[in-house]
Amino acid sequence: MVEKNGPKDEVEDLGLKGTSSRKTTSRRSTNSKNKDFEELKAKYDAQSKALDAQSKALSAEKAKNKSYDRVDSKFWWVKFAPKSNPNQENQVTLGVNGEMLVMQRNVEVIIPSSYLEVCDHAVVAQYRQMPGEPRRKIGEVKTFPYQLLRPGTQKEFRAKLKEACDDRNNRKL
Repeated sequence: MVEKNGPKDEVEDLGLKGTSSRKTTSRRSTNSKNKDFEELKAKYDAQSKALDAQSKALSAEKAKNKSYDRVDSKFWWVKFAPKSNPNQENQVTLGVNGEMLVMQRNVEVIIPSSYLEVCDHAVVAQYRQMPGEPRRKIGEVKTFPYQLLRPGTQKEFRAKLKEACDDRNNRKL
């Protein structure tokens, strides 16, 4: 049995100096700590690889599915309001991630909900300025106001899109 003699034993506890029995004990605890560390590292690496595989699978699935093929996407039948002033466009043109849709005003159309979000964020600020006062913002007006009619399906959207493309191609001939 080893007796503690003060500061020297503190150094022995760290495994730097001391009796052979202490060094062996110190090495064993270090080895068990290394073993524990290696086990934790192996678990972490396995979890990390599993997450990477899941991430790659999701990325591949998203790349395979275009925006119109998304299962979670909702479609809506809407009717865009007619022009409120002569400076507005005759048609409503909306784009999401480079995919453009051109729709007629005052006609029922079906569009994905992501395009409705674009409509909701397309606003024009309205200001009021009185003589002797600074200009004040009094509100916002939607650029493309619409009336939400009913939910739609992806099948209906594709049919309408195909119909519109066929009409466009027939007009060019």
